[in-house]
Parts: sequence; C-alpha cells; structure tokens
Amino acid sequence: GRVLREVYLQIPELTSRPTFIGDLSFGDDGLLWGVTGTDGTVFALNPDNLEVVKYQRLYPGKTHANGFRPYYIRWGQDGYMYTNVSNKLIALDTETFEYKTLLSESVNLFDLDPVGNIYYGAGTRLKKLPILISSAALSGDKEVVSLGDTLNLELKTLLSNGVEISSDYLQIDYLIGDEE
Repeated sequence: GRVLREVYLQIPELTSRPTFIGDLSFGDDGLLWGVTGTDGTVFALNPDNLEVVKYQRLYPGKTHANGFRPYYIRWGQDGYMYTNVSNKLIALDTETFEYKTLLSESVNLFDLDPVGNIYYGAGTRLKKLPILISSAALSGDKEVVSLGDTLNLELKTLLSNGVEISSDYLQIDYLIGDEE
C-alpha cells in the first residue's frame, strides 16, 4: 500500500506537539477516535478529511510518554470508551467528555471481556477489575415446593453497566432449609 494522506494533529491548546498517537478506533458515532500522552488528550477525527472534530485535554500540562507501548482504546457495551491515556485507566463518555478514573495505579496494558470486566497488567501480575452487580432476581417455576420435588430456577442478573448476564458467569450456591 501507499500513504494517501499524512496530517499533523491540529489541537491548538496542546502544550507540545505529540511525540506519538496511541490507539485509533472507530466509535459508534462514525468518528475515528485517538489518544495521545500530550496533556492526556482524547480526540475524534472526521475519517473523510482527518480534521479534528472534537477533543478534550484530560490532564493539561502533563505530558506522559508510554515508552514503546501505545495507549489503548476499548469500547464497552455500556457505550463508554475505556482508555489508559497517560497510564491512567479511565471510563469516558465521548459525548460529554466526563470521565472517571477507575484505578489509582499506573496501567500500561488492559482489555475488556464481553460483559465489561477489565483485565490489566500491574508489573508482573494480571489483575481483574470486576463489573459490579446492580441487581439479581431469582424466580422458580413453582410457588410451593414440597420435599422431594424439583424446582427449575432462573437467575436474571443486571450489571452496573446495564448488561444482563446469564448465570454462566456466576457461581451460585443454593441452600434449602435450615442450616445445621
């Protein structure tokens, strides 16, 4: 292939020219999203002309190079962008640019599983930041169960990110009757 177009990132408020751009990823909005360690900036480009449509400097005045690793972008089922821009793991609303820092420790590598749990590297350890359960409802196919009868149970679990999961992701221990 050949390079069709080359542009410099045009964000006038940046404290210095970015030394590199991390991950690039298309959002559901059709924009090409990117991150750079210069001022911890998240930006969106028009994919047709590569012009900056919108951006946010999350950490103005702080420039952090990530060495040989790019910063990453992952999209959650909850609609948030997850990124480790400036080595801070955040969940970002790309409409409002409001964000929440998820961990106080530095994060170089991370990924999301299909339900929203976050796995990340911390030194030589792999860690998991589990998504919280918002609600769970257990229902049975009978209102009354007699001794020796069977009961089919269904568990509906809603995670805090709005994703409903099956009981395949959970360990369930049932206790029927009085514990002795």
